[in-house]
Amino acid sequence: MKRFKNIFINRILSLLIITAGILIAAYPWISNYIYEDHVSQVTAMYDKALEDAGSETLTKIRQEAEKYNASLRDKVSVLHDPFSEDVVNEASQGYEAQLSVNGSPVMGYIEIPKIGVRLPIYHGTSDTVLQAGCGHLEGTSLPIGGEGAHSVITGHTGLGGKKLFTDLELMEEGNLFFVHVLDETLCY
Repeated sequence: MKRFKNIFINRILSLLIITAGILIAAYPWISNYIYEDHVSQVTAMYDKALEDAGSETLTKIRQEAEKYNASLRDKVSVLHDPFSEDVVNEASQGYEAQLSVNGSPVMGYIEIPKIGVRLPIYHGTSDTVLQAGCGHLEGTSLPIGGEGAHSVITGHTGLGGKKLFTDLELMEEGNLFFVHVLDETLCY
C-alpha cells in the first residue's frame, strides 16, 4: 500500500512539473495573444469613436492638427534635438488634446501587414505609453501627412509578452505599412 502511494505521489508530482514547464514555455504566446486581443479592442473603440464623432468634428480636429504642425514648422528646425527640453516644452502647448476624438487617448493606429502588427498610437513616449503600444514623439509633426511634415512613431522590440515591433527586421524594401488617423489611411 505504501509503495502504491509513493508511485501515485511521484506520478502526480511529475505531471505537475511537466504542466508547469509547458505553461512557462507557452507564456510568451499566451501573453501576446491576450495583448493582441486588448489592442484589437482599443483600435475597435477608436474606430467607433471616429464613427460617432461625425465628419464635421473630424474636419475640425484635422484642421487643429494642421495648425499644430504648421506651428512646429515655424518654430522648430529639423536640426534641433527632439529630446531637448526647450523643444519639448515648446511643443507641449496643447499637444495632449491633438487628434483626440471624443476624449480617446489614441491618436490613431499603425498597421504593418508583413509582420502582422496593428498597434494604437498614443501621445508621447513615456514607458507607460510604450508598454501599451506605440508612441508619437512629442515635438515632431502629428501623423496626418502633408508637405513638410515629419512624424516619428516609436515602439519597443523584444519586450516580454508583447510582440510590438519585435519582427521589424523582417521588413523588406517595398513592404507597405499604414497609419490610420482620423478618417484617413496613410500608406508608406
